[in-house]
Amino acid sequence: MADEKPKKKLPVATDAPKGKAAKTKVGGWAAFTDGGAAPNWVIAARIVMVLAFAATIPTVLNFEHGNRLVWTICIAILPFFWMAFGYHLWRRICPLAVMGQIGRLFGKPGTRKMSDWMNKHYLLVQLGLMVFALSLRLIGTNGSALWLALFLAVVTIAAIVTSFVYAGKTWCNFLCPVGLVEKIHTEPAGDGASRASGDLTSQCAPCVACKKHCPDIDLEQGYWKEATDRARRIAYFAWPGIVVAFYTYYFLVSPQGWDYYFDGTWTRDGAHALEPGFTFLPQIPVLVAAPLTLVAFGIASFALFHVIESAILARKLGAEIAAKKPVDLSVEDKEAITSRVRHHMLAFCGLVAFNAFYLFAGQPSLQRLQDWVVTAWSVLVVFASTAMFVRRFARREDQYVHEKFGQKILKKWEWGEAPPSDDLKDIYLLHTERTKQREARLRAYKETLREMVADGTVTRGELVILDSLRAQLGIADKDHQKIIGELSSEDRRLFDPAYQGSVESRLASEQYRKDLERIVVEAARAGASPSTQTLEQLRSERGVSEEDEAAHLKEILAPGGPIAALYDAELAAINRLVVAAEATHDPATAMLVPTTPTSLAG
Repeated sequence: MADEKPKKKLPVATDAPKGKAAKTKVGGWAAFTDGGAAPNWVIAARIVMVLAFAATIPTVLNFEHGNRLVWTICIAILPFFWMAFGYHLWRRICPLAVMGQIGRLFGKPGTRKMSDWMNKHYLLVQLGLMVFALSLRLIGTNGSALWLALFLAVVTIAAIVTSFVYAGKTWCNFLCPVGLVEKIHTEPAGDGASRASGDLTSQCAPCVACKKHCPDIDLEQGYWKEATDRARRIAYFAWPGIVVAFYTYYFLVSPQGWDYYFDGTWTRDGAHALEPGFTFLPQIPVLVAAPLTLVAFGIASFALFHVIESAILARKLGAEIAAKKPVDLSVEDKEAITSRVRHHMLAFCGLVAFNAFYLFAGQPSLQRLQDWVVTAWSVLVVFASTAMFVRRFARREDQYVHEKFGQKILKKWEWGEAPPSDDLKDIYLLHTERTKQREARLRAYKETLREMVADGTVTRGELVILDSLRAQLGIADKDHQKIIGELSSEDRRLFDPAYQGSVESRLASEQYRKDLERIVVEAARAGASPSTQTLEQLRSERGVSEEDEAAHLKEILAPGGPIAALYDAELAAINRLVVAAEATHDPATAMLVPTTPTSLAG
């Protein structure tokens, strides 16, 4: 009978710690497969790349042409791969990216985050590390199998150690020198599939907000938000010169001139740190001459592109001022012109660096093939890089914002259309339906604005970018202002000038909230409360403060929240049991009610 069933303890949500800490970490195979979200072909490619990378050191040490294979084929093909197949695909299958996630794979991810200074200057750090790595190539890793093997081992260990100390993709976003080159050759257009669907990304699961404007979540947003940064300008302007310097040094260091590079002699030349660094100045050793050449050419490259940019900017501003006389240019107009010129210069630097690289990269191996193969490859490189440049050059930030707005509002908009009619009843129904559609449209617009400001895609001052879209959607200015007022009252920080929204912070907060809710609800179903150890563990993993945890718990435990819903469900079940129990003692209804407690509970 129902009254003989053991009493079930109602869920509670106290602060008393009970039970063992529930596991909140996603490690092992789940982490390797992005929590099961990665497609099978990505998982297979990731496995192949990791195995190939693991075989690199044995190959270099035991294969006669190991260095040549690494430098003239494997490394040489990477920039073309990034440009052709996109930033996110490489970030998903890069073996060093996997090494940078070893902490997560073992269930012990790091929790520290880089400083604000590093967030602002990370491109310069990556540029410095790249200059160091290129100097090592010219000094020893080019021609010495031992030096190359040691270099690869050190880089791998550095990525692994980083994964146990720092959160998320800190290695990829801040420390890997290749990260700078990836961006130079892929920003801002990114992957066509990414822009079309918004699904192809390389973000962590769960996101821990290790970097603001995370490129793994939205590469293009990060580009536009950082396009005018001083660090980006220095790194991009200097890079073409560093590329030219790297290959020019082969000519400067050897009496053979260009033949020294193109015949591949350097891949078996061993280390020569203390040998003469220049044919015209043998007193300077390679140890000094190599980095000196890279830095000197980098400075010259920056100076050249700086002069070009200044000349173009002066001409653009002069033309705009002449066109608007006697009205002066506003600060916003000047900033817009400056940003546009900067974007064009960054794209041009990428084009120059890419073609300068492929004038030399891979040539020692290509020279062994037939002439038509070499010619075909050269034509392909020029054609592909030019097509990419044209697409990047024409890209505008307002295009990106419009596309992002469209993607977001489509997910929220309940579309519908009713045919015209002469019937008064149908007209009334049509009016009602259109009113509902208008309300749904305004709701979708409001939530889309909230999300775009929270993600840092636009600020309140940049909402003018959406004017044309708002007009196309039929949203009046008074409705827009009303929505802005509602958003300001609901969440004042959104339009606070000091507020800096970011998509990764929002994602990290949402994912933390989901996991916290799951833990609290599971404990409540068991008639207990989550242990302090469990909450501390989750808070530590996600880098969440106690204040944020308390705010999320308040929402979860509030009326209308999941715990309240659980109470309501329990009370409803009790009421059904009471009604069923009373019915079993009523002769008039006894034949209509099941008699087993199990069926009653169902």
